[in-house]
Amino acid sequence: MKQYFHNNRVAGLLLAVICVSVIIILVFTLKYFYFGNGQTKYGDRLETIAKVNISATRQKEIIAKLKTNEQVATAGLKITGKIVYITLNFKPQITLIEAQSFALTTLDYFNKKEQTSYDFHFSLNQEATKDSPGFIIFGAKNIKGTNLVWNNNRIVDDSSTQEGKDETQ
Repeated sequence: MKQYFHNNRVAGLLLAVICVSVIIILVFTLKYFYFGNGQTKYGDRLETIAKVNISATRQKEIIAKLKTNEQVATAGLKITGKIVYITLNFKPQITLIEAQSFALTTLDYFNKKEQTSYDFHFSLNQEATKDSPGFIIFGAKNIKGTNLVWNNNRIVDDSSTQEGKDETQ
């Protein structure tokens, strides 16, 4: 038996190093992917908004201000992490440019500290009617930005939705 271990000493040492390496890799893999790194979902990115919290009552006040505009059919506000999501559904009389202008003015409902602590995402919707083509457009402003950036507008009408149905069939 002594001679067997003496003859296979290198193979045994190599096997021991491989086993220890596999155990270390498994431990770090499980810790990183399965157990997480012990931090919250957002990590330390939310430290900047800890002092600038938009309370539930303040959110309700902002929603009430949004609804005072006669062109707004419904309004919603949701805060997730450090992003403020504002959803505005407009009546058919408003144009896309007017809706975008109104969204820009809604930033005034937030004070300077809130504007420099949160990202803002806007969703502007209008149903298509006989008189209006309707629109669905998204805008965003990050903490360092000064203005809203809009995606390309997709006009809502029956012919574009019908074409989409024909292509999928």
